[in-house]
Amino acid sequence: MTDETPLSDRLINLEVAEPSHLGDFEKLIETEAQHERKVARLALYSWATTFVCLVVAAASSLMVVEIGGAFVNVVRFALLVAAGTGIIALFAGALFTAVWVFRSRTPSLRAIERRLARLETLLDRG
Repeated sequence: MTDETPLSDRLINLEVAEPSHLGDFEKLIETEAQHERKVARLALYSWATTFVCLVVAAASSLMVVEIGGAFVNVVRFALLVAAGTGIIALFAGALFTAVWVFRSRTPSLRAIERRLARLETLLDRG
């Protein structure tokens, strides 16, 4: 049985939870941070792949213009593969960048609020 509720809803529900659930709250925050890092890493890899494919496509098209003979067909195939991979990487890079930029900031703000509240209680006690 898995919990299908969104992470932000679970974080909001845990905000009013008992102090015994603080460990669960921290785990959810860490899970969200790992997800953010993964999406940012995927965006970076996609843009790097797009750049590499652009360079390979430019080099291949230059080779098609400069070199003749049977080698041209191999270079044209490499150009098509590089262009196709580059287009897919471009779309993936744009998608992952959009996901990373427009992600929900609520869990991060809730984590800051929770940590500040915990710090205030520690200061009140001591």
